[in-house]
Amino acid sequence: MRRTVAVLAFLLVLVPAGLLGWMRLRTEDRLGDVTATPDPVVLQIAEVEDWGDRSVYVSIEWGEPVEVAAPSWSGVVTDVYVAPGDKVASGGQVVQIDRIDRIAASTPVPFSRPLARRDEGPDVMMLQELLASWGLYEGEMDGDYGAGTVAAVKEWAAGLGVLKPSGGFDPAWLVWLPASEFEVGAIPAQVGFPAPAAGSAILIGPTPIIDVVINDPAAAISGFDGTWVLRIGNDEYTLVDGRLTAESLELLASTATSEDRELSASVRRATPETTLEIPPSAIVTNADGSTCVWLETGGGFEPTMITLTAGSGIRVGAGPELEPGDAVLVNPLDVLPDPECR
Repeated sequence: MRRTVAVLAFLLVLVPAGLLGWMRLRTEDRLGDVTATPDPVVLQIAEVEDWGDRSVYVSIEWGEPVEVAAPSWSGVVTDVYVAPGDKVASGGQVVQIDRIDRIAASTPVPFSRPLARRDEGPDVMMLQELLASWGLYEGEMDGDYGAGTVAAVKEWAAGLGVLKPSGGFDPAWLVWLPASEFEVGAIPAQVGFPAPAAGSAILIGPTPIIDVVINDPAAAISGFDGTWVLRIGNDEYTLVDGRLTAESLELLASTATSEDRELSASVRRATPETTLEIPPSAIVTNADGSTCVWLETGGGFEPTMITLTAGSGIRVGAGPELEPGDAVLVNPLDVLPDPECR
């Protein structure tokens, strides 16, 4: 009796389990024969404003700054009149050595010798012209160191702080400028220190920028045609056809340092371009790189060749055959048997 009960209990478990397993296998076999057919997805092309926003790198090539050489000086620096960022012109005070002011002078060539009464030559005429430009000499520009020149030099020297001026000219009173105006980037002279040695720098100009290259790491476009706005930190600069304008180059030179060789930046167009937005999945690319989309027509879909650009993180297309509102197939690779562009 017990054996019979055990057999019945085993059958009650085994038969339902076997039946369920058989039903599961039959269901999987039938499902395996079913193939899902995706439906075409169609979306209208939208017209958008493309600012071309992207991240870039700015590579800066720096040159060597222009230096103004000190004349033959001796003594101690007792005052410094200029600072980085100042612009020095002819007649402006530069430094003071042993209580005598040294003045910037823009002349065709530097003075090379002391001058005094009865000297003659082009350098005497150059001195007369210089004094006349400062309102100190009203005589003839004759290159003759006469009484008028002596009087003018004596008045000028007294103003510089020379004690008991004789009327003779000392070229060490001047700092020769290579241009009519010189922008100061640095000045080595310091109060209380010996005057810079002859030929060493007394004024150093700003380090010039030789070239600026805008690098697009994404290589999204071949160039920056037209006007763009370059942003580095909080400063904005103007690009025209991929090059900084003169004003922007000057601004960059004043805000960057010679240590800045490569800077992170961003660009965007000064005015947006109107273009057509196309979903990336709608674009088919051939092996030769040509691209197309499939437009909905009355009887199905027809390929239309397009030219791709890039901007604002989206892929957009433009072509004379496309217009806003055209319906494009979003999933051509899923629903077309041969979606190749042709």
